[in-house]
Amino acid sequence: MAFETRIEGSIRLQVDDAVLAIAGALRRAVASVGRQTQAALRAQARAAGFKDGGRAMANAWRLQVYPEAGRGARSWRPAALVRSKMPDLVHVFDQGAIVTAKGRKFLAIPTPINRLPGRRQDGRYRTRVTPQEMLRLGGFVRPTRNPNVRLWCLRLRSETTKRGRLRLFAGRYAEILTGRAKGQQARRQDYAASHSFVPMFLLMKQVTLRKRIDLAGVTAAARAALPGAVEAELARLEGGA
Repeated sequence: MAFETRIEGSIRLQVDDAVLAIAGALRRAVASVGRQTQAALRAQARAAGFKDGGRAMANAWRLQVYPEAGRGARSWRPAALVRSKMPDLVHVFDQGAIVTAKGRKFLAIPTPINRLPGRRQDGRYRTRVTPQEMLRLGGFVRPTRNPNVRLWCLRLRSETTKRGRLRLFAGRYAEILTGRAKGQQARRQDYAASHSFVPMFLLMKQVTLRKRIDLAGVTAAARAALPGAVEAELARLEGGA
């Protein structure tokens, strides 16, 4: 008794289709783990205790999956790159660091009253008065209870407008306590009554930056999650075949 079987179509095309399908499954698995990693790093930044709620550092994390969607042939070696647009800050808060002023100089850290809303692209605070301007405006230093911290100040100047609105300035031109918040006028009056100067910078010889994020832990979690993600995508592919 003789048996016959017939294979229709091109075996090569069928193999090629299978190869592309598997490559797509691998890319989806890598992309999934990449998104999980990005989300974990952003969550760490938000929980790290930064004054802006970690928004700047969290939003700085970017994800790119290769090969890019819709470009070039699929690959059996896809990759997900999770990188930060603030790599220096990430490194500092991953390792922890002690920042020390050189020689007889001080680190000048702007006080909240000297910070303007928003941030520069490099992540640093924009200030009403810079250290260079402080020197030009006659800034003076006052001690604090902590011998390692000093205040760099400007004289407080007040001005009343024709409408009776009190305006406060640090030095000649840097207006402070601005805005239209309820009770702001009373706050200005209280400040003017109790202050003769405005602290614009903290002067410190040394600042300790503690570790706030854990890159190694997130990396280990990504490596552990990848095999399971690949198995899930291949199982889904087989189930749909």
